[in-house]
Amino acid sequence: MMKQNVTDTLNTLQTMLQPTAEIRETMRKNLGGFWNNQDKILGSMEEFANGWIERRHDGTEAATTAAQRMCDTKTYVDMMQEYQKWAMGSLERIMADSLALQKHLMTVAGLFAKPLTPPEKESAPKAMVITTLAASGLSQRPDKKSPKK
Repeated sequence: MMKQNVTDTLNTLQTMLQPTAEIRETMRKNLGGFWNNQDKILGSMEEFANGWIERRHDGTEAATTAAQRMCDTKTYVDMMQEYQKWAMGSLERIMADSLALQKHLMTVAGLFAKPLTPPEKESAPKAMVITTLAASGLSQRPDKKSPKK
């Protein structure tokens, strides 16, 4: 008789731990949302990295051109003007980097700010557990004794 009671309890616990259709559907939505968000983040990172590399190429070309022009100048004033043109372009590229980074971070933050799936009824699973525990003769809290059969 004791063995039957333990078997019933274990069967009840096994049934209780089985994922319900609601849990499976929620997992399906969450996992789909997670991997879609990963794809969006990777796309944003790729866009940011490609833009950064393009700006670095532009910077090296501008530096080469500025260096050649500085070498061809006749006065220090002309040389400083060429340097200032290069420095302004460099600052513009740094600002473009900052704006691109801000755009990337806003994309990522937007994806993390919202839940993968909207919250639904939370009381249904808890009610199911309480009902299952009561039916099995187990207590919800360890400090309460189960009724003897």
